Amino acid sequence: MSKNLDMAYLIDIYGSMLTDKQKDALELYYFEDLSLSEIAENMQISRQGVRDSIKRGEETLLNLEEILGHLKKMRKYDEIISNIKEQNALMLSELKKISYTRGVQSRCEALISYLDECTDLFGEN
Repeated sequence: MSKNLDMAYLIDIYGSMLTDKQKDALELYYFEDLSLSEIAENMQISRQGVRDSIKRGEETLLNLEEILGHLKKMRKYDEIISNIKEQNALMLSELKKISYTRGVQSRCEALISYLDECTDLFGEN
């Protein structure tokens, strides 16, 4: 996964822990893809001030992730959900090869639907 995408996730997760200036600079840089000069003009501070805010904000976000690990946990949940979905699909495929009751099929389909809802809540696979 790209570093920019990782940082965008960290901003979403921990952004409220940053100063307003850091959060604004990071959002403009990562979400709006503005240059340091454009951000400086927008925020009415120097280009160096923008760079410092972004660097301090990134350090804060990385430290929070190292301590709390929410992004790591989110990725693990995505992996678990993906694995369950894959195993359920395989099981459903195998069940179709043999005679089985409609109840088993509907339970498998309900599980897939539930996992899709979980994926929507916690992020895409």
